[in-house]
Amino acid sequence: MIELMRDKAESIKKQLIAAIRAEIEVLEKTMTQTAIAKKAGVYQPFLSALRNMNEKSLKTVALQKLIPMAEKLGLDVELIIRKNGERIK
Repeated sequence: MIELMRDKAESIKKQLIAAIRAEIEVLEKTMTQTAIAKKAGVYQPFLSALRNMNEKSLKTVALQKLIPMAEKLGLDVELIIRKNGERIK
């Protein structure tokens, strides 16, 4: 069970990082990395590292740091919880 939860968290993290990287790529056409980092609420070296990290290094990035970063970049982050295929409200 714990391994399954860890796998799901890693999957969520990968999707979030992919979305953040895609947004950074779009923003880099009109903004500097320093400006993007400020908008994202992180330091520029972290932004640069996130953009260039390999898969193994990305495991060290906390999901709790990625969610607010994504939101500050204008991405909507939504976690849906379901039971037996039905959404829990």
